[in-house]
Amino acid sequence: MIELEHVYKQFGGRQVLSDVSFEIRRGETFVIIGRSGVGKTVILKHISGLLDPDRGSVSIDGTTISHSSNSIFMALLAAEVEYPSMGGVMAANSQELMCGTRQITPLPRW
Repeated sequence: MIELEHVYKQFGGRQVLSDVSFEIRRGETFVIIGRSGVGKTVILKHISGLLDPDRGSVSIDGTTISHSSNSIFMALLAAEVEYPSMGGVMAANSQELMCGTRQITPLPRW
């Protein structure tokens, strides 16, 4: 399960995430939709451990994720790439796109 609890993030005085909380259970499909600049990518960067929340927590299967941790969770993430000219979002699963600089272990299906 992926869980965000009361996550806050600010950049240069601009509040991007304010009290964001949700959970995604194994096997569920979860979609983040919003206008440009509202924090969708910032949420994904928190889940991958690329950013730490100013307040709150992010965990995967009960393990807290942080930028300073040496987790392999980045390798488990699916990535979404936006193509504005196509008018939509193309998703790549973890077997098609490797997040990070090296493959640590064969990627399990989450």
